Order: sequence, then C-alpha cells, then structure tokens
Amino acid sequence: MVVQHPAQCRVEAPASGPGTASRTCGHRLDDEPGPPDRTATAQLSYLLEFQDGLLARLHLDHGAATADPHAGSRYFYDLHLIMRLVRGSWPFAAQFAPPHIDLDTIDDHVGRLRHETTTNRAAGEPARNQALRGGPPHDPHTCAHLLAFAGHLRAQSDALGALVSSVDGGTPWTRHLETFLRRCSAAVQTVAGSVVQEQLPNNHTGRRGTARPRRAQPRGPG
Repeated sequence: MVVQHPAQCRVEAPASGPGTASRTCGHRLDDEPGPPDRTATAQLSYLLEFQDGLLARLHLDHGAATADPHAGSRYFYDLHLIMRLVRGSWPFAAQFAPPHIDLDTIDDHVGRLRHETTTNRAAGEPARNQALRGGPPHDPHTCAHLLAFAGHLRAQSDALGALVSSVDGGTPWTRHLETFLRRCSAAVQTVAGSVVQEQLPNNHTGRRGTARPRRAQPRGPG
C-alpha cells in the first residue's frame, strides 16, 4: 500500500493495459501555482483543438454524414489504421511527429506492447502483434497523443506512404490491411493501397528499429 500525504490527489487513473495496476494522481493540492508552462499550454491547446474536431465529426447529423462519408466513419477508420501503422513502424514514425506530440509516452506504450507479445510467445502462448493488431490504448494521455499524431499523418501522404512501406508484417498483415482499407477514406486507400500492392507482398525487410532518442516532454499535474 502506498502511503500518501493528506494533500495529495487520490483520483485514480485507469490501468494502461491488461495486467497493469491503476495509479492515483498524487499531485499535491496544497502546492503554490508556479508560472505557466508555455510548452505544456501549447501542447494542451493542440490536443483540445484535435478533440474539438473529433467531437464535431461524432455529432454530424445523418444527412451530413451521408453526403460526405469521409467526414464521418471513414475518418475514424483512418485514425485507427494510422495509429496501428505508427506503432508497427516505431520508432521510424517518430520523425514525422509535429512538435506537440509526446513521443516518449508513445515510446513507452509501444515498448509495453512489444514486451507483452514477446513474453507470450516465449511462454508458448498464442500471441498476435499487439502493436499492429491492438486497439487504442486505455490510458487517456497516451491515446490522445497517438490519435492526434494519426490525425496529423492523415494529411501527410508522403509520410503515410513511408509508414505503410516500413511495416514488415508478412502476408497475414497484408491481407488484413487490404481488407481494412476498404473502410477507410479514398485518400488513405490511394496512398496505402498502392504500397500494399507493390511492396508488402514481397515481405521486404521493414525499417522498424528498436530504440529512439528521448526528448523531454512537459507533463501536467494529474
């Protein structure tokens, strides 16, 4: 049991994934507020702007969603796919991140997924590539940065094509990717589909590495 100061926040954050324990915020509520962190403020503004865009798409009426399907469900399929490409190609994808994305948080998230996959395989248990096949992370901080990064990449056709070609998932991944692309927007289908047909079936060696230099990132109090 962790002993906390009476003035520490006890709000619990959800567990980051299966087999991990939840943790409390721990921020001291009696701390004197310091000067505003401009970097953290800019990061938060970036994420809130992205969140506003998500909410606007979620609240499209039926007529608007029917008239422009790429603004509705296909947009979210795009984000889901690109998020998985980021993780599957990591740390190759890090070079395409805009300034306000917390790369260290994504680094930790991908590391946990790969460790889980490796551990399961070593134990002789069925194990799929969680980085490529898993859903969004449960941790809200990680999920926000990963989805915002995917939203940024969605408009970067060159970077998106490079991500697809960098993932070496073999034939099973290629088949899955071809099927999933049918739900995505025309723009993502055009970029990713051509790479799938030309490169992935050859099972070429991907550009995925094992480590990425860390950079300092601001963190909020909770």
